[in-house]
Amino acid sequence: RATLTFRDDGSLPTIPQWGTVVIKAGTAAPGTAVWGGFATRESSDPAGIHGGSARLVTVDCQSYAIRLTTTEPITETYGGGNNELILLDSDIVANLLYTYLPAFYDAGSISSASPVQCDYIQFSDETLRSALNKILERSSKEYGITAGAKFYYRPAGNAGALQHMLTDQFDFEGTFPMTAKPYYDKDSVEVRNAVRVLGGWTESAVQTENFSTNGVLYEFQVDYFPQT
Repeated sequence: RATLTFRDDGSLPTIPQWGTVVIKAGTAAPGTAVWGGFATRESSDPAGIHGGSARLVTVDCQSYAIRLTTTEPITETYGGGNNELILLDSDIVANLLYTYLPAFYDAGSISSASPVQCDYIQFSDETLRSALNKILERSSKEYGITAGAKFYYRPAGNAGALQHMLTDQFDFEGTFPMTAKPYYDKDSVEVRNAVRVLGGWTESAVQTENFSTNGVLYEFQVDYFPQT
């Protein structure tokens, strides 16, 4: 998500609801696109309330990834006598994108590396995002939508290539970290992480453990040992 706040003296154009918003970085035009999405809500304070004659406008935006949850319900079955020619994970992903979100479809960004055979997989009235997550349960790969509005699907471990380094400094240069302890949140649009623990050595209330990572580490030691 992104929130933009600026002063409008009446000369700025209105951003329509669901209008495209692209954030660019760099001192030279046209700059590098580092975030893309849609304007979902605009609010403003009366002119002059913050000094001067301009009004303060705030625009709330959602990244392109919101379209993954606003597609028509997906009801498809691959394997078991249905779509027998489309059984590899990357082919299923490509077919779903081409069918349900063609505006973001980019055949060159859907990697066929490390293919995973899906002899049978069924989707029942699911969003595109939930269908993709079901495929990730088998492939352990990653997907997302770039700032250029192109969908990608590829082997996991490349997330750093799309972690745009934004800064609040006046020179607009991409420096990172902004604090002494770098961390950021991810959702399943970028990387899907799921851990299921059945049983354990300790009978107690739900145990919660937090870990800090740098986008590279993927193994963490827990204090409560699971048993099967």
